[in-house]
Amino acid sequence: MVNWAELHPDLLAEIFQSITLYEDFIAFRGVCISWRSAAVKEKFMYKDSQMPWFMLAPEKCTNMRDFISISKGTRRQITLSYQVNGSTCFSSKGWLIAIWQDLSMNLVHPFTGAQIKLPCIKRFSDWRSLQTNKICTSFICKCALSSSHLSTSDFTLMVIHGSRGVLAYVRGGDKAWTTIKTWHSSYSDIIF
Repeated sequence: MVNWAELHPDLLAEIFQSITLYEDFIAFRGVCISWRSAAVKEKFMYKDSQMPWFMLAPEKCTNMRDFISISKGTRRQITLSYQVNGSTCFSSKGWLIAIWQDLSMNLVHPFTGAQIKLPCIKRFSDWRSLQTNKICTSFICKCALSSSHLSTSDFTLMVIHGSRGVLAYVRGGDKAWTTIKTWHSSYSDIIF
């Protein structure tokens, strides 16, 4: 009988490179320690065209989240690899914006655990327009990412924010958000 934990690392890497669905990525990483080590999250090249998963709101403050796969009709409970102590909201191309209690922000990938630091909410000129207890849940209205395969500097994230629906963007590595000043004062949707 074959001991799956002892497969040659090159063979595991070859198998891993053929994985394109979130479900398969999660299952592969769950086999054993050697398989988890082979499934390097930064090298996971998932298919952009797959059906989205829905992340359900938690019933209590925990790192466990329920995800529903529309394509397979399954529900999975997954432990998030990042500490949940703020608000995780809005998604684009598989990434979430996490806004922490200190108003810092990150892009977070819920399945791989990858995180990219974003400029703080306080870097928006109109961040004080909302009550502080609602900033985490109400300040950003919509977001759109330029790419699903992010490196630390090769992406653009655009958001609609504030009570007036203002456009702003940040590129990887930027220290502040750039507000787009246009003749139109209120936006409701953005796409890349």
